[in-house]
Parts: sequence; structure tokens; C-alpha cells
Amino acid sequence: MNDNSENDPNLRGLTATIQEDFQRPLATLSSEIESLDDREYDMLAALRNAKFVAEPSLELSERLARSIDGQAA
Repeated sequence: MNDNSENDPNLRGLTATIQEDFQRPLATLSSEIESLDDREYDMLAALRNAKFVAEPSLELSERLARSIDGQAA
């Protein structure tokens, strides 16, 4: 990364796109989990696992955004 990364709109746009790419499916997974009842154990387990696997990537993209904005990650 260059020293001008804080002012690079392309880098900020890329970071925002990455965040959206993780936020949308996580929101969908959360909605699906809430719509199922406990009798649908296998589906609930699969959705919870998918959400668990995707959450670190969203967190990483949020840390990247804070870093680009000059905040401590």
C-alpha cells in the first residue's frame, strides 16, 4: 500500500464492495436462521455454520476499512 492510501477513492470503493459482499449473505443467513424453528435442526446447523465461517471475513474487511481511514485496526 502506498502512503496515499487514505486518499485513494478506488481503495475505499474496493473496501466498501468487499464489506457489502459479506454483509449481504450474512444478513440473508441471519434472516433464514430466524425464520426456521428448532425442528429444522439440520438446516439451522448448516446455516449457522455458514454464518460462522463468513463472519471473520466481514470482520477483516471492516478492519481494512478502518485502516484505510487511518484508524487503528
